[in-house]
Amino acid sequence: MLVPAGSAVGKRGKGAGFYCDACDLTFKDNLQFVEHLNSKQHLVATGQTGEVRRATLEDVRERLEYLKRKRDEEKARDTVDLATRLDIAREQEEAERAEKRRKRNEKRRKTKDGQGHVKIEVENDGIIC
Repeated sequence: MLVPAGSAVGKRGKGAGFYCDACDLTFKDNLQFVEHLNSKQHLVATGQTGEVRRATLEDVRERLEYLKRKRDEEKARDTVDLATRLDIAREQEEAERAEKRRKRNEKRRKTKDGQGHVKIEVENDGIIC
């Protein structure tokens, strides 16, 4: 990418380099940028505090459970076999259809009036009319 000659000089978001949206500053190298991310100016601008909070045992357990769930979900998504991916997508689609059908039936039961008339909804390509 071509960069104008004077673009590397200056601050306030006018140049090439690492840009901080919160503070509207540009930094020439990553070391300056990382130091800025830990500075009081940046922390105040982003609404964070500089305090270090000691994690409790429960916090650590929750975080480990979260990371395990995240890893398992990524493994499920990274399935290389096309047939398996198609089966998973089909199952998700069927579950969504069943949920829509259940909601639609509930709505139909609610719209019945005392004369036995039913309000009918037509579904066309997933859009309820």
